[in-house]
Amino acid sequence: MRHFSDEAWLNYVRRVLPADRHSRMQAHLESGCTRCAERYALWEAVHQTGNRLREEEPPGEAVRAAKAMFAYRQAPDAPFPVRVAKLVFDSFVSAPLAGVRSGSSTARHLLYQSDSWTIDLRLDTEAGQEMTIDGQVLDSGAEHGSAAHHDIVLVRGDEEVARTSTNDFGEFQFVSGRARDLEIRVEIPKQRAIRLKLPE
Repeated sequence: MRHFSDEAWLNYVRRVLPADRHSRMQAHLESGCTRCAERYALWEAVHQTGNRLREEEPPGEAVRAAKAMFAYRQAPDAPFPVRVAKLVFDSFVSAPLAGVRSGSSTARHLLYQSDSWTIDLRLDTEAGQEMTIDGQVLDSGAEHGSAAHHDIVLVRGDEEVARTSTNDFGEFQFVSGRARDLEIRVEIPKQRAIRLKLPE
């Protein structure tokens, strides 16, 4: 005896078969084929369950509210991973150049690099517990050496301490209390952010 496939029985219960094929399958069922009767019963139950679920859809307002809550709770991760800049110069470690007067003992000059990016920092703690961070972000790969505006974030662990953006010359400034574990994150549109750890 010829049996019909699961796909055929699913189309049968959905009533999407041509009339002649539907009639043949109906006649087959009425002939008493237990194997096909079981398949028919299974797909009929699946079809009815699907119809019930469609009728029990939550109201559109509830769906929109749930989606909004999920979007709010999502972590605001950047689509690009962060890259760590390398410290290539530290004035507290390097000896002063011959013939150059020593600078202020409270100011520290740092130079970081990451690919074509250079971040120049001056840390000044002359004002007691406050630390002034003056910086400049430059991209040697930019056309004509032009500097775009970038968001600069001062962070401690997962906490954002302060945020600013560079000016037309790539310069920025923070004034912060002296603290351990401070980092600066340079956010570059459509590129990986650059992270640099400030020395203790």
